[in-house]
Amino acid sequence: EIEGDEIEEIEIDGIKHVEAAAPSVTAMTAGQMFPGTMMEGVMLTGIDLDKNYEMEGATYHIVEGRSIQNDYEVIVGKMMWDFAEMEVAEGEMPQIGDTFTVLTVAGPVELTIVGLFETENYALDFNVYTNLHTAQELAGLSSDEIHSITVEVDSVDNVEGVAAAIEEKYEEGTVPVSTMMAKDILGEINDAMDVFQSFLWVIAVVAAVAGGISIFIVMLMSVIERRQEFGILKASGWSNRNIISSVVVQSITIALLGALFGFAIGSLIANYGISSYIGVDIAIITTKLLGEIVGFGIIMGVLGGLYPALQAARVSPIETLRAT
Repeated sequence: EIEGDEIEEIEIDGIKHVEAAAPSVTAMTAGQMFPGTMMEGVMLTGIDLDKNYEMEGATYHIVEGRSIQNDYEVIVGKMMWDFAEMEVAEGEMPQIGDTFTVLTVAGPVELTIVGLFETENYALDFNVYTNLHTAQELAGLSSDEIHSITVEVDSVDNVEGVAAAIEEKYEEGTVPVSTMMAKDILGEINDAMDVFQSFLWVIAVVAAVAGGISIFIVMLMSVIERRQEFGILKASGWSNRNIISSVVVQSITIALLGALFGFAIGSLIANYGISSYIGVDIAIITTKLLGEIVGFGIIMGVLGGLYPALQAARVSPIETLRAT
């Protein structure tokens, strides 16, 4: 992304490895699109509809209404729309085709909502887009002024080279030009997510250890209470292998039930609690996930029940019968 206040006639397309370049303008306005919500002000991104077949690198499609065809028309991200529906009072939610007023340096301007869009990026689905000319007017720019240009490069390996070529080409220009790569923007976010992921792993390990110890204690107490039962079973012909198998199977059953019950509770909280509040599905159940849960339950059951099973197999039938 190239940023500058007045970038005129920048021939980005002529630089090697550049496949497409599309300008954009960001306009901050006062006013409300959704009455009664905390979303004060509207930030609009103006795009060149002739060039922006993709919005900021994410493929988009209109899910309701139509795309922008005229000035003073906007399309709204589906995620923002769904979030607003939860906040706006019944009967006050705007509809496709409705207008709303924003305040700019040039005075009040009426904009018309003509459609809703979705992309492959949740963050972009909270944006509001208009055409480039409208955004320039709202931002107080002339027709030859823009804020940034999004550049598409033919390969990720050439991104740094293209960025360096752009800066070198315009380093002596009258307008300051700087480049920003996606990895620079997302670097801090990725670092924060790595820390969060490590934190989740620590919690998972602690929970696994606590679960294994709990199963171990429960099974050991069960074996101690059932010593007489195990002695009678061995006296009646059960082998040590039979005793160990029965205890381990019981341990695995308890562990599996606990894992599945915990998964069910977590899914309910995520889907009907957190997701319904933020409007994003954060708990996606897949076959792989279920397999991992079952595998985790089996491993915890084996680890927690193996020692108690060995203790059960060591019970002497003679001593048990004498004790009775």
